[in-house]
Amino acid sequence: MKKILISMATMISLLSAGGCVVEPVSPVVPVKQQPVFSANGFYMGGAVSLVSARKSSVDLDFFSDDFGQDRIGNLTLLGGYNFSKYLALESRATVSVAEKSFTKLTSFSLFLKPQYPLAKKFSIYGLIGAGYVKLDNYHGSNVDVSKGSFQWGLGASYNINNKWSAFVDYTSLANDVSGTILDSKEADVDSINVGVIYKF
Repeated sequence: MKKILISMATMISLLSAGGCVVEPVSPVVPVKQQPVFSANGFYMGGAVSLVSARKSSVDLDFFSDDFGQDRIGNLTLLGGYNFSKYLALESRATVSVAEKSFTKLTSFSLFLKPQYPLAKKFSIYGLIGAGYVKLDNYHGSNVDVSKGSFQWGLGASYNINNKWSAFVDYTSLANDVSGTILDSKEADVDSINVGVIYKF
C-alpha cells in the first residue's frame, strides 16, 4: 500500500510540475510551387534563310549554281500567337543580306500554323497562308517581280526549355508568279529556315 501511495504521489507531483512529456513537432516547410507555363500566348523569333529564286522552268536545288537560279542569304523575323499546342497564327518578314548573282528578295507572309507534339520536347507543324514577294535586280540583271501569292511550308521544332525553342522548316513563297526574271515571265521562290523562338 505504501508503494502505491508513493507512486501516486510521484505522478501527481510530475503533473503539477509540468512533467508531461510531449513529442516535438517538426516545423511545416512550405513546398515551393513550380511555375506552370501555358501552351497559349505570344512568341517571336528569328532565323537565317537559304533562298532559291529562279525561273519557273528551272528545278529547285539549294546546293547548285544552275543557270536561271540564284541562291540568296536572308534574315527572317517572325511573330505569332499560340491558340493552343495544336494551332497558331504566325507572320514572317524576310530580307536579303547576301546576294550571289542576279536578284535579292523581300517577302512578307501570314500563316495559319497547325502543329502536333510528337514528344514532350519535339513537334512538327505545317504553314498555310499567303504573302507578298518582291525580287529586285542585282548586278544590273533583268529582274522585276512584285506579287502576292499562296504560300505554304513544313517544319519541326525542339523545346530547349519552357521559354526557348529551335526550329527548321521549308517554305514555298512563290510558285509560277508573274514577273520578269532574266528571260522568263514566271518565277519560283523557296527557302530553308533555321532559327529560334522565344515564348512570352
